[in-house]
Order: sequence, then C-alpha cells, then structure tokens
Amino acid sequence: VAFSPDGAILGAASDNGVSLYEVGGEWEEQAMIEHHQDQVNGVSFFANGPRLSAATASDDKTACVWDVSPVSVALKVLRAKRAKEGKAPRAADGAKSKGGVTVGDATDMEGID
Repeated sequence: VAFSPDGAILGAASDNGVSLYEVGGEWEEQAMIEHHQDQVNGVSFFANGPRLSAATASDDKTACVWDVSPVSVALKVLRAKRAKEGKAPRAADGAKSKGGVTVGDATDMEGID
C-alpha cells in the first residue's frame, strides 16, 4: 500500500494488479493496473516533473513503471468541477469507465476518462 506524493491517490497491491483509489469520500476504486502474472508485492509512487508514475513489483520477477498522470489529472478536474458547482467532491463521480486511461498498454488498465 502506498500514497501518491500529493496524498490524493492510494495504491493497493493485490493478486495480479494494483487498485488505485481516490483518498477520502467513498474510497471507490478509480482505476486498476493489471499486467503482472503473479502476486504484486510492492507499489510506490513518484513524481517526475508534472507526471505522476507508479512502480510495481511482482513475484513474477518483473518490475514495471506506469504513467498514472491521467488518473491524477482526472481527479483534480473532477474536484475543481464539483467545487465550482458548490458540491462536495465524491469519489464515485466519473469512476469505472473503461479505456479512458493508458498506462503501459491500453489493455493493462481500466480507469476513468
């Protein structure tokens, strides 16, 4: 389990992937990185300039680096939109639409547009 540097995203390793959650609200899954062939046993985030990346390590003897900036940007836009409308942000807004985020390879991740 790891938090992004800005504290907005929580990454939780699972059997063959990493679930990305928006911190706060209902804590619903915002995206899933699925690539590894075995148990994922590590996840960490790092910022590279304006980009947000996540690194994963697995018992399949691979380590991968993912661009998760689209998830971070989408959450910031969602929060700004909700604030402009005078509504509290909710984690469920915009979640679970497939194909909107490219991480590694478009077939490896489900996420928000």
